[in-house]
Amino acid sequence: MNTTSQKILTISLISFIVVFISACANTQNKGNKSYMPYAEYISNNNLQSVKSINTFKFMGWAELDNKHLIIDSNHKKSYLLTLASYCNDLDITHNIALNQSFSTKLNSKFDSIIVPNNPHFKCTIDEIYPITKEQKQEILDLGKVMKQSDEK
Repeated sequence: MNTTSQKILTISLISFIVVFISACANTQNKGNKSYMPYAEYISNNNLQSVKSINTFKFMGWAELDNKHLIIDSNHKKSYLLTLASYCNDLDITHNIALNQSFSTKLNSKFDSIIVPNNPHFKCTIDEIYPITKEQKQEILDLGKVMKQSDEK
């Protein structure tokens, strides 16, 4: 291979690496963008996490993004969950399952969410925040605003 071919190959390889790194950075920033408003809401409203929910019975849920969701329990109680990492397909699934250590208790750091499309992948619950009915509505409204701005 002559010097010109080597230079072209080197420039092509460097260009590919730059484009690849830029694409990864843009994808990561786009994915993290949606998490910020929920983290800000938790901070601005001084939500206090709990380690577990005793006498827990799963009654329903609402998707926020791939790292946050709201679950409803018995006695009309709601909780904002923050997952330890990105949970694939959480934002598009219609059903979830809970993987609980105890049938009547939900624990952060141990229990997890399972999305039926990925039954072998468990999304560990990192934080559990008890929320009021009003806070639940504010958080759901925040999610609607975020989705509308993403569509524009």
